[in-house]
Amino acid sequence: MSDASPDAAGSGSRRVTPINGWVVDLNRLRRDHRGHQTFGATEVVDDLELPSAEVPDQLVTHRLDVDATGSDAIVTGTLTYRWRTTCRRCLEPVEGTATLDVQEIFQPEAVEGETWPIVEDHIDLEPLV
Repeated sequence: MSDASPDAAGSGSRRVTPINGWVVDLNRLRRDHRGHQTFGATEVVDDLELPSAEVPDQLVTHRLDVDATGSDAIVTGTLTYRWRTTCRRCLEPVEGTATLDVQEIFQPEAVEGETWPIVEDHIDLEPLV
């Protein structure tokens, strides 16, 4: 289900490419990368909302390490996005960049509010964002 291509060195190993930038095939990750890979890109996140600000372009830059450990997966890394709002005091536009550290666990039997689901040996990173 994931795209795979030979690496640049021509050694024949395959690179896992998330489907639509966010869905990771854990079977391929375990088979081709001994259960670990770093993913990084800038992707559109549909319906991204913040309580008191907006993300003007809906783009999030991510660098995430995915480790498939037995039946679980651990995701660590950073998310970066631009935000914009109006100052409540002076009513002038205010904008900036936020960088968030993430460390999340994915499990086949997810625990509400504590872990994320693994569905058919795939994890979807977009809801985490």
